Amino acid sequence: MEIFLRVDRVEKVLLEDGWHWVEPDTFGAGEYGFTQFDGKELKVIAWPSPEAHDRVWVTWSEGDGSQIAAPLSSVRGVRLRTEDSARGIASR
Repeated sequence: MEIFLRVDRVEKVLLEDGWHWVEPDTFGAGEYGFTQFDGKELKVIAWPSPEAHDRVWVTWSEGDGSQIAAPLSSVRGVRLRTEDSARGIASR
């Protein structure tokens, strides 16, 4: 079975150190890379190889303004906002 979670409904993320609150509509997932701004433009300075184990990372903002990024494999669970939790999870 495949399970799909709506990223716009993620309220908390469970990592090894406990639950992290997610500011509304800031959770996202995708392949990561590292960039550097040289004063004129943003340049990609590192990108994982196609064989990399943790190519997909998740990101979000916390209430204090911190931006968090972590490998998807470090996520132990997510909690969806209750007002729409029934429609936030789909499976097939």
